[in-house]
Amino acid sequence: MILIPHRFARAGVAVAWAAVLLFLSGCGAGGPKTAPVKGTITYKTKPVPYGTIMFQPENGPAATGEIKDGNYVLKTDKWDGAVLGKHRVTVISLQDQAERLPEHRTPFPPAVVPLEYSFPDRSNLTAVVEDKDNVINFDLK
Repeated sequence: MILIPHRFARAGVAVAWAAVLLFLSGCGAGGPKTAPVKGTITYKTKPVPYGTIMFQPENGPAATGEIKDGNYVLKTDKWDGAVLGKHRVTVISLQDQAERLPEHRTPFPPAVVPLEYSFPDRSNLTAVVEDKDNVINFDLK
């Protein structure tokens, strides 16, 4: 059996409680600190008709939003908005095949915007979410 001097045991308990409190302050019942984010997305100056936008922060949960007629509003898990800080941004918009008969649908629908915007390491889109109402627009080329 290993004996730990009493003063080290007390310090270990203090460090453990500090870690728990730090964890709870950032991810407790209220969740991470988020701020509202909305905006528009255009491709070649025209609104992107539909799709999904994702903000992936350096730390914390990602935020997503449905694109409708070029507009989006972000939501993070159970909270409105996105986590504060810098984000990598991706946009996915594929042609809608709902009106086509199943035999006329393609296995991989054509993209409305270039596929490079669908990958965080290739999109080159970034955004910074601040502690305010954020309006972040993207004009894709």
